[in-house]
Amino acid sequence: MTKQSINKYGLSRTIPSDIKNQIRRADGYGCVKCGNLFIEYEHIEPLYCDAKVHDPEKMTLLCKGCHGDSTGRRLPKELIKKFKANPHCKNKGIVKGQFYPDPTKMEVYCGSSVFRDTQIILEINGKPLIWVSRDDYNEFSPLFYNAIFYDSDGNKIGYLNKNHFVGLVKTADIKSIASRVEVRSRPKEITLDIDLEGYKSIRINRINMKYLNTHVVIEKNGDIVLDPRGANNRLSSIGTSHCRVGIAINRIPRIPTKINTLVFYAREGLNNIIDIFGQIKGHFIDGKIYDKNKNLVGYYKDNKVYNLAPEFIGNILKNSLGAMIVMDKDEYDDQEPIWFSNENAIYNKFLNKPIYDTSYRLFN
Repeated sequence: MTKQSINKYGLSRTIPSDIKNQIRRADGYGCVKCGNLFIEYEHIEPLYCDAKVHDPEKMTLLCKGCHGDSTGRRLPKELIKKFKANPHCKNKGIVKGQFYPDPTKMEVYCGSSVFRDTQIILEINGKPLIWVSRDDYNEFSPLFYNAIFYDSDGNKIGYLNKNHFVGLVKTADIKSIASRVEVRSRPKEITLDIDLEGYKSIRINRINMKYLNTHVVIEKNGDIVLDPRGANNRLSSIGTSHCRVGIAINRIPRIPTKINTLVFYAREGLNNIIDIFGQIKGHFIDGKIYDKNKNLVGYYKDNKVYNLAPEFIGNILKNSLGAMIVMDKDEYDDQEPIWFSNENAIYNKFLNKPIYDTSYRLFN
């Protein structure tokens, strides 16, 4: 061991992984001051040069900028102690970091498979889970990468939201290693391993997630394993180019009904659900939502709409033609991103306040 890698007490600069884990859990997985996901480990007091042990109670997480302020004596240790006692990420419930993908190539690697110029990489039950957005009518439009990640039990763990990684500060361990982000919901289970290297393609190296009844795994060998309802499907080294959707699994959840035809059509004109272009998609009847084939697809209460999961989909907005299911921003309150069509983006250019049509979650 070199002199540079140990201090005067023989303490190595290398912090044991179990100590790092304790610090991450205590401090909310991000910089205690600003919430940045990409962090370094800081000895508060004593400084590393005077430390005899790596004491997690006397260490914390700081991003490179805040760490530089600390070592440059611009950020007082007294303030760092206050931030550690009340970490930014635990207060906000999220840890967040920006990334800078290649602006010239729409490209996502999932294990050994690659999706080029493909708008939606993965869609399950009518919900886009990994997608790329841009304004096709604006040659200078940037590429925005978005994703919704779950663990193997179906719990949300984080997102990509317009070129930001957003981790939910709950029970999963979230760790950044240079440009990589690794999430573990269980000690020996890699829930997500994603590489966000600057000016490179997004690479999802590993994933182990479940959405509704579909389990999706990217294995160490790069294979994608899809397990909808027990049917094991393995994809290896596939490629898509100039597709709207790369992988789509299962249809929108629906329940066939025997609703009285007369009741259905008698109320049809008064309870139309329309998209933002005025096309009839379904109907509201007595707290329930039906598609045009009389399948039950969701519920509504107090102007809020839910699918059969039940997941919150959007709010009811009425006009002279019927009622739309929309959101007034392109993300939910927990920063889960919302997919919307390019036509919706164009439509919003003519509005004073944008709206995002989410009726596609109930009607194909």
